[in-house]
Amino acid sequence: MAYEGSKVEVATLKSSRDSSIELLRIISACAVIILHYNGGAGKALAYSSGTSHDILIFLECLSVCAVDVFIMISGYFLCTTTKRTWDKPVYLVLLMWIISLLSYSAGIIINCDWGGKIKFDSTTNISTV
Repeated sequence: MAYEGSKVEVATLKSSRDSSIELLRIISACAVIILHYNGGAGKALAYSSGTSHDILIFLECLSVCAVDVFIMISGYFLCTTTKRTWDKPVYLVLLMWIISLLSYSAGIIINCDWGGKIKFDSTTNISTV
């Protein structure tokens, strides 16, 4: 894929899709989800035993490099684009801030019983003190 200086070739190269790279990006995104489920919010490894525990450890071993691969592929797609604007990053930061504020507010409202403290014990049973 050498550039010969022809505008037609450059337009053809930029309009073609890299399906294999996009597929690798989708697979790495799924692996990131598995990684977060195992050790993050899901805590699947903490509550599994036997064969299911071995399968989860195997999936986590496969998923360890998924974040790095996803970021490298995203960087590749960003480097290949020529249009650079400031409105999209500003919009994404504002959207993230609004969603974080709303989810934090909802978490306070849901977890608050307006008087007692909520205690989380090791077996994930929730009890009020």
